[in-house]
Amino acid sequence: MKFLIALVALIVCASAQSTRTKCTYFADSLSLTCKSPGGEVGCETMANLPFNFKMIGLGFDSSSADPQAVRVYGFRVGQTSWTHHTVNDVSMTLSTTATSGLRVRNQECLDKLMVLFRASSGMLNVPVDRSGVKEQVPLFGDVFLFETKLNRNAMQ
Repeated sequence: MKFLIALVALIVCASAQSTRTKCTYFADSLSLTCKSPGGEVGCETMANLPFNFKMIGLGFDSSSADPQAVRVYGFRVGQTSWTHHTVNDVSMTLSTTATSGLRVRNQECLDKLMVLFRASSGMLNVPVDRSGVKEQVPLFGDVFLFETKLNRNAMQ
């Protein structure tokens, strides 16, 4: 199972390597840091996810009138497709008001993230499972989720 996660991570990182958004989230410091061709942005963010995802994908919500609508798609060990952004009738999003997904603590930082996200030009089409029905969804970026930052001093 760890091999599958490593393989998916490798594919995601290798595809459109310099044109997609890549993020890391550290739960202990509530820190989301993202890089794209538009630069780098870090924001204080809280994660509230329905499962223990190790990685999530980010996709724009083209059906929303909100220009800052970002959907969150989870990926877990043992899965062959990504989890749909709606779990138990609750949408996983990235916003300042998200009850499920990633909640950015202030609007100014979310605005900076949106500029960064829109600078991504490479989309990765991934299979998403919606109650047994598979569909292809374009993701502009990924977030790798960690509980804690690596303590470099402890390794020396």
